[in-house]
Amino acid sequence: MRVAVLIVVSNGSAVAESVVREVHSAGLDLILRNSVNDAGANVILRYSEGSSVPRESARSFGVPQDDERVATDSFSYAKIVKCGLATAVAQDFTHLITLDIDRGHAPSDLPALLAAIERSPDAIINGVRQQLPLAVKLARFNGDFWTACITGRWIRDGAFGYRAYPLPAVADLSVRSVGRECDLEILVKSIWAGAAVVQIPIAIQKSRAWLMSPVEFCRFGWLVVTLLAQRLILPALLRASIHQRSAGDQPWTRRVRTALTQAILHHCDRPTKFAAAVGIGVFFGVTPVWGFQIFFAAMTAHLLRLSRTVAVAASTISSPLTIPVILYASLLAGRAVRGRPVAGLPRPSLIDRLFILQSLGDYLIGSLVVGITAGLIVGAITAIIAGRVKARRTRKA
Repeated sequence: MRVAVLIVVSNGSAVAESVVREVHSAGLDLILRNSVNDAGANVILRYSEGSSVPRESARSFGVPQDDERVATDSFSYAKIVKCGLATAVAQDFTHLITLDIDRGHAPSDLPALLAAIERSPDAIINGVRQQLPLAVKLARFNGDFWTACITGRWIRDGAFGYRAYPLPAVADLSVRSVGRECDLEILVKSIWAGAAVVQIPIAIQKSRAWLMSPVEFCRFGWLVVTLLAQRLILPALLRASIHQRSAGDQPWTRRVRTALTQAILHHCDRPTKFAAAVGIGVFFGVTPVWGFQIFFAAMTAHLLRLSRTVAVAASTISSPLTIPVILYASLLAGRAVRGRPVAGLPRPSLIDRLFILQSLGDYLIGSLVVGITAGLIVGAITAIIAGRVKARRTRKA
């Protein structure tokens, strides 16, 4: 087992030297990088020159230490982390610990992280801050709540970023964040890919307490929205595969086509559940719950342990192109069920809002009849097609 420490320096250059000394005294390899200014670069340059730490202990993205770009280029935090992960993989490390000086990550917690790595070498070791002020605890609870909604696990301090990554679990992830929100993105996508998480208590350097800027807050908020949408819409196996770098490097059109194909093939392996989800989506798409078709379809599928993705997609059968047909069919069915003459129904082009209000009873009853009938028919067709696809795949296998 080989563990490297990625030290990120931006505005914390005043304490960078002491941090590097502590990390080096623990016998760990260093990957150092400044992020936004040249003050941290000066500290890194001194160590890369070997004035206080042996030259071979300072590594920077696998670039030779006599290259001036190592000390002067300025990168975003996300790029630093991604390059640090790539460097650690290229140099045959097994784990990478991210230590951000600006966020108060304390080197004194490294022994606890190393001990946790020894106990659980395949898990992400996540540091959880202790003894926080009430306001910070409330803010953290808000983030933890949304992380739980996205992952299905209660992971504390998912955005703080002081953790140890097992490189085989994260090396192939496609990360698109540009700031410190990448820590949460890596954590969530790793969990979706099947990684375990072990949480341990850590301290913080109170003099370096991290306060999220408005820009970072917006970035975190947008990341949570996009990840939550994926959790609600995409099946688990698809979420685990589309965020691999091999898929992330493809053009977006190919990624969408691949995602749809994989989703359909995945659901074809369970024809009955696939058909039930489609039928439920079509039913709610036809029934008169305007504005809430997607919500009711997703909630019903969730309660019945069916695919929310399929149910939501099927509920979009109600569209500007199909609504006139659905309305007319519902009025016809409602009149037939209630024993009223169908011949008195005007042509579709003559139906207006007043007529619909006058025929509201016919429409409500008829929409239920049409919804149930359409759901059963479309569900049955889906079951037949999915069963044939499954049988064909089984023969090929």
